[in-house]
Amino acid sequence: MEEKLQTRGVDPSKLWAIPQPLHIEREDNRADESAMSNVVRTEFDIPDRDQLVLFVGYFKRSKGPKRLAQTLQYVMERSTNTHAVIVGNSGEYEEYVKQNLQRYDRIHFKGWVPHDRLSTYFQSADVLLHPSNSEGLPNVVLEALHYSVPVVATDSGGEVPVYVSNIGADYQELGEMLLNRCYHTDPCPETVRDPQNRRLYQDLFDSIGSKPE
Repeated sequence: MEEKLQTRGVDPSKLWAIPQPLHIEREDNRADESAMSNVVRTEFDIPDRDQLVLFVGYFKRSKGPKRLAQTLQYVMERSTNTHAVIVGNSGEYEEYVKQNLQRYDRIHFKGWVPHDRLSTYFQSADVLLHPSNSEGLPNVVLEALHYSVPVVATDSGGEVPVYVSNIGADYQELGEMLLNRCYHTDPCPETVRDPQNRRLYQDLFDSIGSKPE
């Protein structure tokens, strides 16, 4: 973004980049992580040997709900050892997604989950599916990378391909990556874990939101 602004003639001295922060903390206790990774599988009776595909988001147009449904249909018709857990609710395509996927008993709709409990789902997942049509740099992708979860995504016009190497052009390419487990884990940028960025963001929004008397 900084480079794009400079090519449009913005004075570099007037640009101040604040890396996007994450509002989560990672536990270092591996025993706890191992226990947490079994919670979701136990809840939905998913065998340890089966692949768990996670989706987290709203069912609005920008999030690619039709591609989500197409990708999971493609996978479910060709695999007997893949499960999907869909976390989220609301949006104009919520019923569309449910109607198209409800016949598959290996697709589990969880609904809304408080943010402080999402870590359980990331730690249980083998891969995050992110089929958006339009994005900047969504927190859900950074959170997955933070928990060392591979991300299979579309090039949604933002910064996702900068951080994610498992990019598919359509539901078939996404589906084939999931079927073949042809994906790897990308590193999470260290800057998003810096607590200072949270303070900078908060100061920025406080200054924008405050109005003179």
